[in-house]
Amino acid sequence: MKRQPFRFDSINTILNRRKVRILRFLNAQPGNPKHKALSITTGIYLGFFPVIGVTTVLSLIVSFVFRMNHFLVQGLNLLLAPVHLAVILPVLKAGRWLFFGDGHVISAISFQHGFSLEAFQPLFESFAGGIILWAIVATVTSPGVYFLILKIVEKQIKETVSTHQDKLYQKNRNGL
Repeated sequence: MKRQPFRFDSINTILNRRKVRILRFLNAQPGNPKHKALSITTGIYLGFFPVIGVTTVLSLIVSFVFRMNHFLVQGLNLLLAPVHLAVILPVLKAGRWLFFGDGHVISAISFQHGFSLEAFQPLFESFAGGIILWAIVATVTSPGVYFLILKIVEKQIKETVSTHQDKLYQKNRNGL
């Protein structure tokens, strides 16, 4: 049996299939486009909250209190976990540098005299600076991201409805 040569269009096919699955999942979720866009935007920004282990609980609380789509918020939160882990240290360093003047998060020198509150002070300051930086960036950029996602969701819904109507038209036309 002869082996088929690798084709580059197979990568595009795989990516297109994955895109279609994600868009079908998005369309299957209940709610209007504004509700979906708000849930997606919230999931993205809560997924980047700079404290490890808090994003899941925070996403659940926010989506419950504001009656958002839990699946979209948590799904994006979990989907962005690898990116969150990659950017958490730079965000903490930038927050500490911006608000406290020093970019060091924590070092072994802090613990040379034992574990005390003073030894953990750089870590607390880093988290405080990172949370403040996250809040500023999220507040400034989230409206633009929301409206961009809203346009994408509305376009996808229109395409789905028109495709469905075309299929119904073809079915009725062939049936006559």
